[in-house]
Amino acid sequence: MSCYVCLKNTRHTSPCICEAPIHRKCLIQMQKKMHLNYCTLCLEPFYDGDDSVKMIWFLLVVVFYLLLTRSDPM
Repeated sequence: MSCYVCLKNTRHTSPCICEAPIHRKCLIQMQKKMHLNYCTLCLEPFYDGDDSVKMIWFLLVVVFYLLLTRSDPM
């Protein structure tokens, strides 16, 4: 995959919903130059790992709650 900033190959992706290919160095430089905390492609805010872990736990709790409160047995 090619970094959408410098067009060189990368395995890294942006920390947002679209997960576009971008080098970490390119991302940091872009954020500093443009003073942005959101993706320039999907316009969604960048997230850190803590937010994604919280979201996963929340979704797991909801799924288990729904499974436990079903009226019909499996």
